[in-house]
Amino acid sequence: MQRSFSYTLDVTIPLHMDNERVEQWLWQSGFAMSHVARPSTPDAKAGAALCFLTYWQYFYQSMLLEVGVPLFVAPTITVLARPSDTRYQLSVSVPELSGHYALYQAALQPSIALLQQFAALPYSDQTFNVLAKQAGETLYQPLKAASLSGISTIPLMRQAWLRNVPIQHLGMGIFQLGQGAKRHLLRKSSTEQDSVMGLLLSESKLNSASLFRSLGLPSAEHKMVQSIEQAHQAAESMGYPLVVKPEHGNRSEGITLDVLNPAELNTAFMYAQTISQQVLIEKQVNGLSYRLFVYQGELLYVHCNQPRCVIGDGASTIRQLLEQDAQVQRQRLPWQRYPEIPLDQETLTCLTKQSYTLEDCPEKGANVFVRKVASTQWGAAEREGTPLEHVHPENRRLALRVAKATALTTAGVDLIISDISRPWYEQASLITEVNYAPMMGVSEVSRLATPRLIERLFDGGNGRIPIDVFMGDEQALEQAITRLKDYQDQGVKAYLTSHQQTLDSVGDAFHLPFETLQERSKALLRHVGVEALILVVQTDEVLRVGAPVDQINSLTVSNANVSGAVESVQRVYQALLNRKGTDSDA
Repeated sequence: MQRSFSYTLDVTIPLHMDNERVEQWLWQSGFAMSHVARPSTPDAKAGAALCFLTYWQYFYQSMLLEVGVPLFVAPTITVLARPSDTRYQLSVSVPELSGHYALYQAALQPSIALLQQFAALPYSDQTFNVLAKQAGETLYQPLKAASLSGISTIPLMRQAWLRNVPIQHLGMGIFQLGQGAKRHLLRKSSTEQDSVMGLLLSESKLNSASLFRSLGLPSAEHKMVQSIEQAHQAAESMGYPLVVKPEHGNRSEGITLDVLNPAELNTAFMYAQTISQQVLIEKQVNGLSYRLFVYQGELLYVHCNQPRCVIGDGASTIRQLLEQDAQVQRQRLPWQRYPEIPLDQETLTCLTKQSYTLEDCPEKGANVFVRKVASTQWGAAEREGTPLEHVHPENRRLALRVAKATALTTAGVDLIISDISRPWYEQASLITEVNYAPMMGVSEVSRLATPRLIERLFDGGNGRIPIDVFMGDEQALEQAITRLKDYQDQGVKAYLTSHQQTLDSVGDAFHLPFETLQERSKALLRHVGVEALILVVQTDEVLRVGAPVDQINSLTVSNANVSGAVESVQRVYQALLNRKGTDSDA
């Protein structure tokens, strides 16, 4: 029995519904929900309601995943009453996978209202923009702000869920994966193993570059400025071309490359100051920009960060390709769109550098870059990852040295280098920045690397500790204490708890202010000192508040009474025993 949150609500369901219209909204528009089978029933009225509720189940789940809530199982819906042909009273149960109680509830009515409009309005580009904006204002924006999840959250949580790793949300976008001594904390792609010093260093390009230089690693010679006058003085001493970037921040925001003259320097300086009042001026090093993702001393993936581009089709001019790209962005949900590429000086400069004009027609498959820098603001070219075997061993070592120097277990090392298959010290190269909590699950190569990160995090297991259950009165407690002594003999730090007392790994009282087995168990599963857990079940609370855990390793039942509900309680725990995964660590 898995705990779930239940909600009761009234819903108005169309008596007759055009399923193909709703499916166009859900599957073929920018909402791009995964297909679900259309339910069928001989009763037309019941069929319309069944279809509506089925579509809503998965739309609700899809939108919560979109905002970073790891709801990997669709809610369960029970019809409680039908006051009229179109009104239904429902009970909606949502599995407790992450503890996002308020977000589960906040998403109910807005998602139902949107689906009702999908059923009422024929699809068009105009109506899509209206309802996509409504989805952003009523669902995405408030829920995303409350979830505090990042782009990496769902890809990593999905891999954990697929491995049967227990997941709990602790607040502030921080998740606990695993139990007791095997638990880890994640926020985006960072873990509790990453240091706050690493965070501070990654946020300061000036200080991190100074550290790298002191270690003999390739790093830029910066001049930090705070005024345009200081920027021009720095440019005069260093010479063009220059790179201008904000001193704080990452993900390539606020950076301008190929600054060639004072006028461009003015523009670049003002752009950088939108991110940070302190601006860095540095001499430009030419080459390709790579992201090297390091986790626990292993290079997990390498991706070439290339700027936003349009791709030639052999028939359209670049002006037409830009308009086609803009149209693609308009068909996406507002929070998924990249800005439309303006016909500004940067675009024209990029085209000139590639010997193109707006009226040229690139050959089919040609990449035409229209921004100078790949960034979270403007986006990047969709490129395949760089095979790890193409990365020279010295460049691998360089990335690992950078992560270690900044005390980061998880690090995104950005390196400019012309040929990544040759050692960095044989060519012009530059560490541009190191990123704390680098994004996972954005590019295809990073999506493919997510299983490896979770595998490394739990050493190939699923983060579960052994959980033994003894059910009954004093006899059950005696049996549980015997098991505790067995664990002591094995050198395993096991804790024992009933609803009213808890013993630590040496049998001493472990004081907790709780009066239920569920609360005590939850506290112990978050305690890093617990290597195994022994539960003594002496009440029928599981029938009222749900099970304290989601699966167990053993069940021992004495002949004693459990508040008159032995058989019902035993069935619940037997079900938890049957759910024990074959890949359990325990």
